Amino acid sequence: MKHFINAQLGSDDFRQQFAAIRNAFLLRIEEAASLMPSCEFRACDISGEPIAWIWNAEVFQNTGVAGSLVDAKGFAANMINSGMKFAFGTCQHDGKEIIWLTTWEEPEQGPLWPSGVKILKSEAHDGVQIGIRK
Repeated sequence: MKHFINAQLGSDDFRQQFAAIRNAFLLRIEEAASLMPSCEFRACDISGEPIAWIWNAEVFQNTGVAGSLVDAKGFAANMINSGMKFAFGTCQHDGKEIIWLTTWEEPEQGPLWPSGVKILKSEAHDGVQIGIRK
């Protein structure tokens, strides 16, 4: 879903509206996780390929492939703050509850999930637009 902000870019009002929109989306991730109490979070790139996305400070690179709700919310917040589009999708795969995460930007279309994974429910943050919703 595209979100609309009716404030001057860079203004305090813009930042407040943007934060409210981002935080509402992060709550949706939290709600999805609460329905899957033993879930793990995984991420894929714009081609649907699984990626290592958990930061390892010891080696200064992403090395982990499965993360927690805290990791997922941090990843989503960082991508949304950077102007990226972001989506999450729930599934059961190989006996595990998994919430997949992915991010993309124009002109790419998303979300694209890993092959062989059947997403049961997904939600997307399609960015923000300045102006009044028509």
